[in-house]
Amino acid sequence: MEPVPVTGHPGLITRVLDNLLDNAERHAATTITVTLTADHDHRQAVLDVANDGSPIPPEHQETIFERFSRLDDARTRDAGGTGLGLAIARRITTLHHGTLALAPGQEGHVGARFTVRLPLTHADTQPLVTELLHAWDQPDDIPELFTHHAAHQPLEDVVPDLARALLTAGRDRHLHALLRHVARQAPAWEVAGLADVLRDEGMPAVADELLAARTARRRPRPARPRRRGGDGRA
Repeated sequence: MEPVPVTGHPGLITRVLDNLLDNAERHAATTITVTLTADHDHRQAVLDVANDGSPIPPEHQETIFERFSRLDDARTRDAGGTGLGLAIARRITTLHHGTLALAPGQEGHVGARFTVRLPLTHADTQPLVTELLHAWDQPDDIPELFTHHAAHQPLEDVVPDLARALLTAGRDRHLHALLRHVARQAPAWEVAGLADVLRDEGMPAVADELLAARTARRRPRPARPRRRGGDGRA
C-alpha cells in the first residue's frame, strides 16, 4: 500500500478513528470494514469506516453529528454511547482542515459508511513541517529553515502544507513569520496565485494575511522630518 501522509496531531487523529470504530462496533450486525486510500486528484487522504448494521434514516444523516445525538436504541446492540463520539470526530477533522460525512451507501451493501477526508502532505514538505513544529520559540528561524528546505520548490506545493500544520498546532507567531517571509521574497504574481490556492484549500484568512503582508511590503515608508540647525534652518 502506498503511504498516505497527512499533517496533524497523532493523538487527535487516532481519536477520530477510535470514535468511528466504536460507533461501528455498536451498530454493526457482523462486519466492520476500514479502508484507507489516497485521492490524488483532490490531494486528500480518504478513510472509510463502514458497518453492515441498519442504515441511518435520511432525516438523521446530519443530526447524528450533533452533540448528545442518539438514534433509536433498536439500531444498537447495547445501550452504550454518549452521543458525543461523532460530534468530537467531526470537530477534530474540521480542525485538521478536513471533512467527516456519512457517505452514500454502496450498491449492494446495507449499513452505514463514514468517510473522513484530510489534506495530503507533500512528501518533500514533511521534513520542513517537522522542523517548524519543533521551533517552539524561534519563529525568527523560519526564513532560514524555509530557504534551506524549500527554496527550489513551487510555493503552492509547500506553503499550504506548512500553513495548515501551523494553524492546527496553534503556532500563530510562526505562521505570521512564514507569511511575512513569503510576501517579502516572492514576486507579486506568485503571491497572488498562492493566495488563490490557500483559499481553495479552505484557508481564506491565511490568504488575506499573505496579501496584506505583501501590500505592507510595498507601502512606502513616511519620510522622516528633516533636522533643523540651531538657527532654525534645515
